[in-house]
Amino acid sequence: PPKRFFLGGSTSMRGFQEDGLIPEDTRQGLKQGVQQCGALANPAGCSTAAQALLRGGQVPSEGGELFTLAKAELRLPAFSPFDWGLFLEVGNLWLDQSLYRPFALRYVAGAGLRYATPIGPIAIDLGFNVLPDSTLHEPLANVNFNSGLF
Repeated sequence: PPKRFFLGGSTSMRGFQEDGLIPEDTRQGLKQGVQQCGALANPAGCSTAAQALLRGGQVPSEGGELFTLAKAELRLPAFSPFDWGLFLEVGNLWLDQSLYRPFALRYVAGAGLRYATPIGPIAIDLGFNVLPDSTLHEPLANVNFNSGLF
């Protein structure tokens, strides 16, 4: 895991929690596990991840071996020294490189405010997960704070 890629948060996909994007292949496996677990009379045969998701919890991301990420941001002057930022981010993560599907992407859109301080810029952004996965209890939105170059 220390050598894996992680997506989510202020530097990648701002609609997800920091390092919170679950790899696509893992996500599909978790969805199947929850579906199978829901069909059982006794949840003792369920994985701990499926049990946590059925209780309304979340599972942490294990990271991935391969990712795709594209970002675009439009900055507009607001009032000196503030700027607005509108952004769109598209990407995904895979744990097993052989299961890579280039068009299985997740989308984030959002807006934020930038301020140029004498010691460097700061930003606060609100990113929206366009299609949150309800099985994994992904949040619809996430607030990010960033300082330094962005």
